[in-house]
Amino acid sequence: MVRFADEGNIVSVTIAPRSGIEKVSGPTAQWRGAGKSFGGKVQWIMRAGVPRAAVIRTWRRVDDDEKELQELSVFAISGANACLVGSVDVHADKANDAALARAQQAANAGCPRK
Repeated sequence: MVRFADEGNIVSVTIAPRSGIEKVSGPTAQWRGAGKSFGGKVQWIMRAGVPRAAVIRTWRRVDDDEKELQELSVFAISGANACLVGSVDVHADKANDAALARAQQAANAGCPRK
């Protein structure tokens, strides 16, 4: 399950199993929002019927600059844990293909160990 939050200038995404999303201690990722903040779809990458990665279109502000950046954010999912593993600028050549390839890698590798 994905929970989106928009608190004004800070937005966040939380990815967790439906049964545990309320128990998660913090968001999977958060950033300074811009524009729509989130796209209208989540692309799930499944392994044996289980979500292992996701791609979400996001908008954010770059540092203290007011420039808006639109990206395809890639998340790995390892059981109850999820993490942001990277992003692809939507204006890059073949951005959708690059984000999907990154998500396929994330689905196989999972979240990095801390």
